[in-house]
Parts: sequence; C-alpha cells; structure tokens
Amino acid sequence: RDQLIISEMETARTNYDTQKNAKIRKQQEVEELKVRLDRQQIDLTRQQRAKKDLLDQTQNSEQQFQILLANAQAEQQAIQDIVAGKGDEVPLGKVNTGDKIATIIQGPSVCSEGTHVHLETHKDKTLQNPALYLKQTEVTWNLCNWWGCDSPFSYSGKLDWPVNPTIKINQGYGITGYAKTGHYGYADEAKTIPLPHTGLDISSTDQSVKAIKEGELYRGTYQVNYGCKIKGLLRYVKVIHDDNLVSYYLHVNFN
Repeated sequence: RDQLIISEMETARTNYDTQKNAKIRKQQEVEELKVRLDRQQIDLTRQQRAKKDLLDQTQNSEQQFQILLANAQAEQQAIQDIVAGKGDEVPLGKVNTGDKIATIIQGPSVCSEGTHVHLETHKDKTLQNPALYLKQTEVTWNLCNWWGCDSPFSYSGKLDWPVNPTIKINQGYGITGYAKTGHYGYADEAKTIPLPHTGLDISSTDQSVKAIKEGELYRGTYQVNYGCKIKGLLRYVKVIHDDNLVSYYLHVNFN
C-alpha cells in the first residue's frame, strides 16, 4: 500500500510538472504572439501612412502615379547612359579627399523629386554598393515613404562621406522598398525581378559635395528629353580613382 501511495504521488508530481511546463510554454507563446501582433500593427500603421502619402502625392490619380514611375525609370536610364560614357564630360584635373567638387541642387531638378545627391560607385566597371566604401559615421534615416519603410544599414569602408554632417540617408542601395514597386523597371518580362536602386541618396544641412577619395575630377551633363517630369541637362561630377574605382555624384550644381 505504501508503494502504491508513493507511485501515485510520483505520478501526480510528474503530471503537475508537465502541466506547469505546458503553462509556461503557453505563456511564452502568448508573449511571442503579442510581440508579433504589435509588429504587425506597426507595419499596418506604416502601410496606411504610406498609402495616404501615395494618394497625397498622386492626388489619387493613376496618371500622376505613372508620372512618378516614368520619372524613376528615366533617371535610371540616364544614370546607365552616364556610366556608359554617353554624357558630355570635361576633365578638371586632380582633386584630394574632401575637396569640394559640387553643391546639391535645392528642391526638385532634372529626374529628381527633391534635394539629394545620388552617390554611385563602380569598381572595375562593375556596380558596387557605396556602403562598402564609406566609413562609419552618425547619420539620420529617412527611409519611410508611400512604398513602405526600409531598414537602416551599416558601413564597412574607410572612405570619407560626400557631404558634411548632418547626414541624412533617403534611400539605400539595392532592392529597396521603392525598387520593389517596379519604379526602376524589371529584369524579366514577367516583371517578377525588380531592378535595384544603384546608389545612395544622401542629403545634408550643408549642401557641399566632396570627393570621397583623391582622383581625377570630371564635370558632366546629360540631356534628358523624355520620361522625367523635369527635363533638361542632368548635371553630375565623377572622380576616377587610382584603384579602378569610379565615384559618381548626380543632381548637383558646379559651384
């Protein structure tokens, strides 16, 4: 009888432990679900804000949306043509790291919706992420808009930034939220592979644009006659560095 009682007590204790552990797991699941729900609510709020921003920008007009689409794709084509050597360029000689080479255009300009410099880097004639070359520094992020929100990213290089503080990042490199909408076009006919944003869109309280590294400076213009909302001469500068690296700076003035 004692053995039976002991066995029943052991069974009861085991059942209690099992129920206790199950309760703990359930509580953990509830907490995880709550965190997930909070994240989903934040995403939903962002999507609602993004939708409102899009409607405000386009005034709920498909025509206005198509204008934004055409502007982005025309800018992308212009950048590709500039990199391919189709711009009108003038050599200006050697510049050192940090030398002022241009200023950011204020407000909208040719193929640009607002104030920023588009920094693009190519190594051995291959497009590169500028974040691989820029050194760590403090920046502010402006990565949310009607297309949603992108995540901040890090920098792993040693080169100086093309602008002085306070530095603001408006769009990163690669398949950004804006790129996912197809605004830069697609790599396939089925339109399932969006083309990337090819550089960094950067702005600052100081409008000076600086060389990220020493090299040979060129000033260039590219005539835009189609696609972009604002047409005309797209101004840019580029610096050819001594290690087969080329940096491009677009949406600038030559002063």
